[in-house]
Amino acid sequence: MSPAIKDGSRASASARNASSRTTSSLEKSSATRSQETSAGLLMRSFERLLREDPGFTGLHSTSFNLQVPSSSYEDWPEVTDFYARLVERISEMDEVRGASVTAFLPLDPGWSILRSE
Repeated sequence: MSPAIKDGSRASASARNASSRTTSSLEKSSATRSQETSAGLLMRSFERLLREDPGFTGLHSTSFNLQVPSSSYEDWPEVTDFYARLVERISEMDEVRGASVTAFLPLDPGWSILRSE
């Protein structure tokens, strides 16, 4: 094979490699822009969420963690009865406007309320 053909094949392979690198670089650049755009949109959504009124306030509230001993309360109905009586007794206090028991803090996944009316 002549040297000119060999040089041409090398140049052609070199051009293919350069084209491949350019395409790879463009794909990375496009992915980076996409990630930056997504991050910006996520931040904007989070800022809007922080400005949203959740419908309650924590002012003048008291919270505490309490776990009943399993040796004293062996089944679930006894535990729920204890908490219901606790809420009722706390609600009867003159200084208290309302009382409730929850397994999760508000806005945590799965939160629920047992409320004394």
